[in-house]
Amino acid sequence: YLKRIDFRDGFCVIARKQTGGKGRRGKSWLSLKDRGLYISFMYSPLPPSIVSLSSLAFGVAVLNTLKSFKEGFYLKWPNDIYINGKKIAGILPELLKDRLIIGIGINLTYSEKDLSEFPVPATSLKLENISFDRDQLIKNLIAGVKSYYNKLSTGQFDVKEFEQSCPLIGKEITVHNQEGS
Repeated sequence: YLKRIDFRDGFCVIARKQTGGKGRRGKSWLSLKDRGLYISFMYSPLPPSIVSLSSLAFGVAVLNTLKSFKEGFYLKWPNDIYINGKKIAGILPELLKDRLIIGIGINLTYSEKDLSEFPVPATSLKLENISFDRDQLIKNLIAGVKSYYNKLSTGQFDVKEFEQSCPLIGKEITVHNQEGS
């Protein structure tokens, strides 16, 4: 839908449910009705030299939004947010010819049963006993994404912001591809 509508920078769509939610490499994103915040922003495309930083910058924006409700959240390379070793949010920037779409999913009220078949350990704000006001969360998120888009577009985003929020930086990791190697 967002790939074909006219837009102004900062235009966003908030959905109560998604039927085609997706993550990196086309993986599906669980998007049950009223259990998450599913929001997509549209902006003018960034120069190719800056686009590679967009996952990092928007990850920091979402992270800071969640930290406004409770500490303990952290980024896991390149676009996932975790708390207590479990995934709670994901960010997917998608660059098209005439627009940059930033899709964000945050698990709000999912139950353990809802998340039991998720491919990685996952949680929700409710399961973590984190009190939140949905409207305030949306307002904070909109302000954060706008701020980090502006930082990116003016060359003011400092990758150190990401590095300070990602405990994997400087650690040895193992990467598994889709074939399992």
